[in-house]
Amino acid sequence: MNVGNEMTFGGARCLLLLVAVGCGLCCAATALPPPHVGDMGYLSRSEAWLGSENAAGLQSLPDSLRLSTVEAYLHKGNGTFVNYHESDNSTEAGAVTESYYRLNPRVVFYGKVHYGYFTGRNMGGSAWIDPYDTPFDLVETVDTTRGVKNLERYRLAGALSVNVWQGLSLGGRIDYQAANYAKTRDLRHTNKYSDLAFSVGARYAFGSIAEAGLNYFYRYSAEDIVFETYGTTDRQYTSLVSFGGFFGRTERYDNVGTGYTIDANPLFNAWQGAAAQAALRLTAHWKLFVEASGKWRSGYFGKRGTTSTVFTEHEGDDYALSGTLSYRRNAAQHLLKAAFRQVQLKNFENIHRKENTLGGRTEIVYYGQNIVRDADRMQAELTYSGYFGVEGYRPVWRVEAGAEYARMAQTVSQYPYYRRQRLYGYAFFLHAGRTAEWQANEVGLLLGAACGKGGGDPKDDGLYSLPSSTQKPPGNFDNYLYHEFDYLTAPRMGGCAEATYARRFHPRLRASVSLRYELTRALQQPVSYLGNSFHFVTLSVGATF
Repeated sequence: MNVGNEMTFGGARCLLLLVAVGCGLCCAATALPPPHVGDMGYLSRSEAWLGSENAAGLQSLPDSLRLSTVEAYLHKGNGTFVNYHESDNSTEAGAVTESYYRLNPRVVFYGKVHYGYFTGRNMGGSAWIDPYDTPFDLVETVDTTRGVKNLERYRLAGALSVNVWQGLSLGGRIDYQAANYAKTRDLRHTNKYSDLAFSVGARYAFGSIAEAGLNYFYRYSAEDIVFETYGTTDRQYTSLVSFGGFFGRTERYDNVGTGYTIDANPLFNAWQGAAAQAALRLTAHWKLFVEASGKWRSGYFGKRGTTSTVFTEHEGDDYALSGTLSYRRNAAQHLLKAAFRQVQLKNFENIHRKENTLGGRTEIVYYGQNIVRDADRMQAELTYSGYFGVEGYRPVWRVEAGAEYARMAQTVSQYPYYRRQRLYGYAFFLHAGRTAEWQANEVGLLLGAACGKGGGDPKDDGLYSLPSSTQKPPGNFDNYLYHEFDYLTAPRMGGCAEATYARRFHPRLRASVSLRYELTRALQQPVSYLGNSFHFVTLSVGATF
């Protein structure tokens, strides 16, 4: 990480913190005192429009409500029940501030600022920040090069909704994220990530009976990655270019020539799409909200130009449908939410080579493409949330229960070889919490339990045709293949416990401290390619106003 980039991100960090503090002080100075200081989590879940992709839906924020939170947190994770690219000993510290702010009956603001710094030990596997968000993976082919990785993240998000005319609202949202990621042991890599998303939308209210909305969405991201070694060494480092299922080709790093890990290459992604929303008040107490969205993705890995290489190009679709049924009466609210999402991705590798032109220049010439990955992911969930004793947007009791199901199918090709993979998994969870108050003090306790398992076929290798004598089998790394398979499908149980103490210093100011512990433990003893348990502790201190 060079000094210039450290100074740039350091300045951005100071700016974000100043913005967060300034927004918080502004809101605290002008907010109207509610009967009790509200709960941000409950507020955002109690009204489906607030969680939609359409910023115009912010108009559903109750009249005169202004609610903000500021929180500092510390995460600590330990255990060996982790995925192939994760750490068995990690720490993250950060701060986040979030605010809903109704300026007047026509204008509503939303804002969020987040900064986090993560350090993980014994990390290897993937070189990407999130390998499940990329069209292919860059994987270390040995476990002996694992080391410390550091991730610094920033996020600045904001939204605005304006009621422009007799029930017609317009809105816009912008969400910017940036990150620095680095491994401090050879083969080292340094990643720089930026992500900008925005949407514009409209909502129209047909009196108090029905509402309809429509919004457009665009997102652009880039992750630059550079591989390097420190000093001089006789050791050779080999990476697997995994197009899926840890199946692809191997590449030796020698800092000469061009390749996936030799050049400084960026991965670009662009999404655009639209979403439609509809809300219907069925009775005085029942309300139904439905949202459907479609996004289309495209991108490439490499550098466009006559002397640089675009190694792969990808495209995909992302479709989602969700519905929330709400029942609210007196001081109780019940929410039943169903959601479905399907993501398809195709990745193509360019056939190219360097050729000398008549003028003596060397240029990259492309001869076509081969499809190397065809993947299809599906997720479905059903969740119930019950809130009781609600006063001032703070429930006394909360109960949440749900079920989730996920499936993934992909075919990875290195002609004439292929690998097919089919995985599935499901999980169930139950959480219950209670808050007790006396005078200006408040104590909360939340308990939860979860279980899950999965199955499928980690690999089904075959041939499209018989290979020639000069064709070599593709590279693969089955240790990580089975490690990931065990992590995703092994039977497991989990539990969590959270204790919170809070004190109201003013009708519109509440400070709190909470401690949360989570445990995940495999029921299969032992698990072949990973450990049996993982512990996660969170300490947070914050204020709500």
